[in-house]
Amino acid sequence: MLKFAHSFCLTALLMLFCQPALWAYDAYINGIYYNFSGTEAVVTYESTSYNSYSGNVTIPSSVEYNGTTYSVTSIDSSAFYGCTGQTDISISNCVTSIDYLTFGNCTGLTCVEIPKSLKIIGSRGFDGCTKLTSIEIPSGVERIDMWAFQNCTSLTNIAIPSSVTSIGDSAFYNTAWFNNQPDGLVYIGKFAYCYKGLMPENTNIKIIEGTIGIADAVFESYTELTSISIPSSVTSIGNDAFYGCRGLTSIEIPNSVTSVGEYAFYGCI
Repeated sequence: MLKFAHSFCLTALLMLFCQPALWAYDAYINGIYYNFSGTEAVVTYESTSYNSYSGNVTIPSSVEYNGTTYSVTSIDSSAFYGCTGQTDISISNCVTSIDYLTFGNCTGLTCVEIPKSLKIIGSRGFDGCTKLTSIEIPSGVERIDMWAFQNCTSLTNIAIPSSVTSIGDSAFYNTAWFNNQPDGLVYIGKFAYCYKGLMPENTNIKIIEGTIGIADAVFESYTELTSISIPSSVTSIGNDAFYGCRGLTSIEIPNSVTSVGEYAFYGCI
């Protein structure tokens, strides 16, 4: 038993001290850090610091290293995290995903050019970009994950294309756009995004025609909601959409709905 414990502790210590090696980058080319896998390149950060970019940054569609050309297809989690000196970012038309906290707390960021190739804006992708005032999400983006633009306190203009099929919980929380919305059911694009403020007892809600999706956690824990009418234009109901709605007694889901998220009706007794 002691031998096992000693072996386990030694393994844990080796993992701990070897961890920084996992963060090392493969190459530094024209002011950008990269890791390579097969024929693809991933934009990453300096191994000892996230805050390693400033000014205007352009991510190319491909990069050459040691005689091999790599396609730049994604940006690592936290790659630009806390880069307060970064002001503009232009992303090539090969990148398909922005990951967790990729541009988190880039408080100097004022302009973002998102490519048409992008499919996913990950959780907290732009969290805390306080100088970002507008964002144009191109047609082709399918998913905006939770907290993606939360705390972008200057963000007033948001364009959501019809290609988006899911919007995560609090994706636009504490933005200027959200804070300026009146209390009640808030819509963004063709999504029922969230309910804002206090809900009166025995509330009945009719979602407007043309709405295509009910975002994550829209009515989470609103026990005052008793019934809801969903139009046939709706195709998806997000994760936790009616989580904890204990007072819900009447709901009819139309045949147009093809997906219902996890825990969508958990606790609806």
